[in-house]
Amino acid sequence: MLQDFKNLQVLPRAMWILCGTIVVNRIGTMVIPLLSLYVTGGLHLPAATAGLLMSMYGATALVIAPLAGRISDRVGYARTMRASLFASGLVLLMFPFATSLPAMMVAVVLLGVTTEAYRPASSAVVSRMVPASQRRMAVSLVRLAVNLGMSVGPLIGGMLAAWSFDAVFIVDGLTTLVAAVSLTLFFNPTLVEEPEHEQTSATPQQDRADVGAFAWFLAAVVLVAAVFFQLDAAVPLFVTRDLALPISAYGLMFTVNTLIIVVIEVPLNVRTSLWPARHTLSLGVFLIGAGFGGMALVESIPSLLVTVVLWTFGEMLLFPGAQAYVAELAPPSRRGAWMGVFMMAFNLGFAIGPLSGAALMDAYGSKVLWMACGALGAVSAVMMAALREPSRRPTA
Repeated sequence: MLQDFKNLQVLPRAMWILCGTIVVNRIGTMVIPLLSLYVTGGLHLPAATAGLLMSMYGATALVIAPLAGRISDRVGYARTMRASLFASGLVLLMFPFATSLPAMMVAVVLLGVTTEAYRPASSAVVSRMVPASQRRMAVSLVRLAVNLGMSVGPLIGGMLAAWSFDAVFIVDGLTTLVAAVSLTLFFNPTLVEEPEHEQTSATPQQDRADVGAFAWFLAAVVLVAAVFFQLDAAVPLFVTRDLALPISAYGLMFTVNTLIIVVIEVPLNVRTSLWPARHTLSLGVFLIGAGFGGMALVESIPSLLVTVVLWTFGEMLLFPGAQAYVAELAPPSRRGAWMGVFMMAFNLGFAIGPLSGAALMDAYGSKVLWMACGALGAVSAVMMAALREPSRRPTA
């Protein structure tokens, strides 16, 4: 395993700088996890209003992702990332002044636009800084940075919120601006803007086949995302209401998830980096479906944690593998746009999954929901197994 981590030394210096800014930014990521608490506890608005604002953020993310990806292809990935961080930092600093519902709605939409514009550009730039054989490793390193920051950020945010919600916005905004300044000063944009190192001999017919494969892949992504994002709605209800476990058990799930990711994800993706994409993706989706489907059998904390292990391994295979697949499938000049559409598919799963899952749970019970999740995971896994490999391949 240590040797697998040593293999990270082949990644360029700019990748490590990027990951450093991600850690800084994610340590300060507090507003979105605590937004519902701020709306209900700080502004004393009803819970339905908090749900409305979160839905507005999700809808904004759904719309902005493909547009931001297309813009990043034109103006440059690094420039888009810097602009996103600077703008979102300023928006966060404005949040304490949004004390009415209309002002909050405007602030949430602006935050969705500025924050979500970062994601397609960052995904595209990672794929441009390394050869195809290192992409899953690079994405795993980025996810490691995200998880390291997010393991601390919400905890600090909760402590600050107990003192002052305004402090949450200020700290989040300042850390975002620090990340933006770091990216501007230390991230080498020439690595991003270099001509694409991958050659392609794809014919127009192969290009059309790649578009068809992308559409098939996106349909499978929406299904598995709808399952995965039950974490945000049905799972906490299931743990506290159906299993009658304390809310700390829900938190324990994410502690176990983060520990596994930090220790295992990079070595796992080093070992599987040469697997065909359809094998990696189908296995990852199958494990996610098995993890959530297995919740139908859960009766205690140990059995709950077994399901966490299953879907965590699925997550570690699916997310890096999916991003690498899109990078290899996309035309080099439109990689940001394709990444944006890929993000949109995940956001669509986020939009429909929690809402439909909660409704199904209320109508038919949690066991029916988890069996449905297992079935959707199986369908998505079969679809992933049927994917065609991209026609583009690196020549060196």
